[in-house]
Amino acid sequence: MGTICCNTVSSRLILHKLITDNMKYNTGFLMFMSNFGSSCIFQHSKRGCKYHLIVFGANGDTKILKNIHDIDSLIETFFYTVKEQFCSKEIEHCIKFLSCSSNLSNDMRQKVKRKHSSHGKKHLDAKRKKKSCVELDAKEKQKVLSDRVKRYKVAKIAKTDKNEQSQNWYTLLDSAQKDKLLTDRAAWYRSLNPAEKQKLLSSIRANTRVLKLVKESEATDLYKCISVFKNKIRDGPNFICAVCNRLLYRKTVMCLNKEKYKMQGLFTNTKSFDNKEYICRTCHSKAVQGKVPSQAVCNKLEVFDIPPELSILKKLEQIFIAQRIVFQKVVVMPKGQQRKIKGTVCNVPVDCVQHCNILPRPQEISGIIMLKLKRKIKFRGHVYFQAVRPEVIVHVLNWLRNNNPLYSNVEINLSNIDNSLTTMHQNENISESDVSLGDETEI
Repeated sequence: MGTICCNTVSSRLILHKLITDNMKYNTGFLMFMSNFGSSCIFQHSKRGCKYHLIVFGANGDTKILKNIHDIDSLIETFFYTVKEQFCSKEIEHCIKFLSCSSNLSNDMRQKVKRKHSSHGKKHLDAKRKKKSCVELDAKEKQKVLSDRVKRYKVAKIAKTDKNEQSQNWYTLLDSAQKDKLLTDRAAWYRSLNPAEKQKLLSSIRANTRVLKLVKESEATDLYKCISVFKNKIRDGPNFICAVCNRLLYRKTVMCLNKEKYKMQGLFTNTKSFDNKEYICRTCHSKAVQGKVPSQAVCNKLEVFDIPPELSILKKLEQIFIAQRIVFQKVVVMPKGQQRKIKGTVCNVPVDCVQHCNILPRPQEISGIIMLKLKRKIKFRGHVYFQAVRPEVIVHVLNWLRNNNPLYSNVEINLSNIDNSLTTMHQNENISESDVSLGDETEI
């Protein structure tokens, strides 16, 4: 509090020093003089500080003076306004500096600024971001994109979990809270008079009819159904069920709460990319009843890695020692690039009495031939050409006899192998002319 003299330099210097000392940790000040008031807002930026002066007159008029760039201009404008309002030279005043604090993060501040910025400024910011992105190299671009994808997925999951909690708030209550809620609502309904009850029932019926009509219209709207489907699969099958270990979409899984289930041996403790555990709705419906889900890993459905002894086999070698040969046509869908089986599946069992008990099979009855895959038979060149390796087959069969009960009765008869075939691994670069001396089949 003090006295301001508009014609003296000392009053200007005192006010200048007062504003300068309190400008760093404050966002503005209020000044009152009789029935006249004014306020000033400090706008801090990298280029400096701007001042916005708001003057309130006695008759309720408001005057706003924006973008004052320095303190001297601010004081000059303020004294000029005071001289117009009061004819006297000395005026008693009261000034109060204000500091506004906020718990908003930098991301939230930027979001608020983008919301209130003009269309031209948004266009300019987007142009600058695009230009800066073009100047980045490939590694930096990939890092920026991966960070944004990760941030988007975390935000999307948090938003989905929040929506689920808001929609399923009643299921999250315990029994005592549910009983209290039902008791309070029953007491409130009994306190209503008949007219209020009738009005409440009418509004509920009207809302039910409206929701039913909206649901029916959305169900018949093709574009609405497509948009809903795209929103559901936008995140992709990135969520792992902790019971069956399947990769599923977000819509088909829910956050895992192990305390709900009686059988604790169902879970594999497998976490998804966000370091959380999920359970699919199919496994949840069975596990909550105390039953073992049919697709659970603990139901002897664990998928093991291929042993290294079997991973060295080529395609023709796998078919050569197989006890059953399956023929199926797998095609790629035009949209989404998902694979599906087209047509019938033919499962051809090999005669175990004649063949499976004696492996490898003799060359004259097993159909061991050199295969050439061509686009057309009349073409000279081929796409695929491969031969089996007998020594690898013998090694794999010995391993299968010791580890696979289905091959325990298989006998290995090396006399069935042609001597010329045993030397194939010594000369891997077999020419087409050398192979043409034996049997060939063009496909």
